[in-house]
Amino acid sequence: MKMRHQANIQHVNQRRTYRLIGRTPRRITEDIDKFCKELDSSGQPVFVRIELEPDAERVECIRNVHKKIMRDGGQIRFGWAIWEIPNIMIEAVYHAIWISPQGEPIDITPKKQENADRILFLEDSKDKYNDGLYFRRIDNVRKPLSGDPLVAEFIEMCEEIFEFEEKVSPGSMLHLEGQALECYKVLERRKYRLSYQICSRYPFL
Repeated sequence: MKMRHQANIQHVNQRRTYRLIGRTPRRITEDIDKFCKELDSSGQPVFVRIELEPDAERVECIRNVHKKIMRDGGQIRFGWAIWEIPNIMIEAVYHAIWISPQGEPIDITPKKQENADRILFLEDSKDKYNDGLYFRRIDNVRKPLSGDPLVAEFIEMCEEIFEFEEKVSPGSMLHLEGQALECYKVLERRKYRLSYQICSRYPFL
């Protein structure tokens, strides 16, 4: 979950063909179960259906759910969306879903995984995100499923980019210019090259 508007960096182009994009796991494997227990030992991941709201925006899950509650009631629930790149990596993205007045969990937020009809969701019992603070970001949590050094390097690069963003532009608006923007471009290019190398090495991705 990234509560940032990134209009100032949209010109950093990357070919989407070679991006590492996770997918909804087909089933809860032993690796996924262990990963979820490391995130929250008291929780149990569940599949949640996706039913998009017409006015919902990508990466704005909290805002989307609040607007839905104002229209139709219900509640917000925080947790992790669990994505898998089979045999490569598991990734947890902090997320918010809508709980209908009837108690049904529904994900209403659009995703880059355009064909997904459900997500694997792990409720956050530790309350990592304070609903009143819109300026807080929580980095994704990633776990390699491969011993390939490229995968480890890719994860390290993702973490380095997050740390850089927090250092140069903390808060809800990511604003980069001048030298900071040039440094960001370099980091993103390194990340893309790693993604390209991994996708080239594993053509099934």
